[in-house]
Amino acid sequence: MRNIKEKIIRLSAYLIITVSMILISETVFNIYYNSEEKESLKNLFIATNLFSQKIQQNILTSLSTLDAMHAMIIVTDYDTDKFQNWSEVMLSTSPYLSSVQLAPNGIVSFIYPLEGNEKAMGHNLILDQSRNSGALSTIKNRSTTIIGPINLLQNGKKALIARKPIFKEEVFWGFCTIIINMEAIMIPELTMLKGKHILYRITGDDPDSTNKPIIETNDENNKIWVTSYNISLPNTQWSLELNYDEHYYDYMDEIHIIAHLISFLIALLACFQQYRIFEKNYEIKINEKNRTIAAMGITTNHELNQPLTVIKGYVELLKQKDESEENLIYYSKIEVALDRIEKTLKQFREFDNVQIKKYLWEHDMIVFDDD
Repeated sequence: MRNIKEKIIRLSAYLIITVSMILISETVFNIYYNSEEKESLKNLFIATNLFSQKIQQNILTSLSTLDAMHAMIIVTDYDTDKFQNWSEVMLSTSPYLSSVQLAPNGIVSFIYPLEGNEKAMGHNLILDQSRNSGALSTIKNRSTTIIGPINLLQNGKKALIARKPIFKEEVFWGFCTIIINMEAIMIPELTMLKGKHILYRITGDDPDSTNKPIIETNDENNKIWVTSYNISLPNTQWSLELNYDEHYYDYMDEIHIIAHLISFLIALLACFQQYRIFEKNYEIKINEKNRTIAAMGITTNHELNQPLTVIKGYVELLKQKDESEENLIYYSKIEVALDRIEKTLKQFREFDNVQIKKYLWEHDMIVFDDD
């Protein structure tokens, strides 16, 4: 029979194994989580860098058409008669443009294609006080200016307007203008980010405000952005910012649960192995105890059996010679005591199993199983 101390030792061992496995699995999971987080942030920065460069490249590719228009006007000695011919060729070279325009004296007079852009025809870029700041800045700085994104007058679509001033003998001649389709320059990778739980926004530059104007985003409510990369343009600078949404790391919850299940199974296996060790040690202990008792029984039988037989013989002789009834009672009691001793010796000699119990809650005592 196992005592309370042994049970406490066993339960303590099982508890230590289980808690240790849980702590180990939690530590391993945290290491893995931190590693995944660092790797994700690294990939997010790489994506921000790559996407920014692609968007920038799309815009700069479009601006090369603007430079070609400017050169064409000067090479043809400011002749606009063939605008329809060469503008069609130039528009076809860039998939990001929706139209090209010429504005002699700041008035939009030539548009390709005209269809869908009729409302822009005749627009005076210099006198339109609601939209002339970009045009005036272009003349003053004699450089390309990007405006927008804005909603176009002709169709309401969001677009960038890039203008370059044309001078003839140091006198302002007009503008060459390209309309850049915002949807076209927004690379397809951005549209797929939402499905991957990645948020993005593109912000512009407003020197008169501390808040950056939002050009494009897939989540207007998000306030925290962990990566940012600049998109440098001729007269302004945009920024592409990315972050993971609140559900990006949801898959880690499943991994966390699986890690705990695995640790529980390992702990269960370890506890079972420990149980087998305890049982084996207990078996060895019982066998050792039984061998000790067997050896003690043989010794006891050898040392006591012969004197016991002699005593029983003398008691029998005394009973035959002494006819006193009072003495016969004593002889019978002696025989009962001798029989008890003989029975105990027989149990030592022939025992199958014994138990160790406390005697008077202090000393160990051997108790034979008596069937």
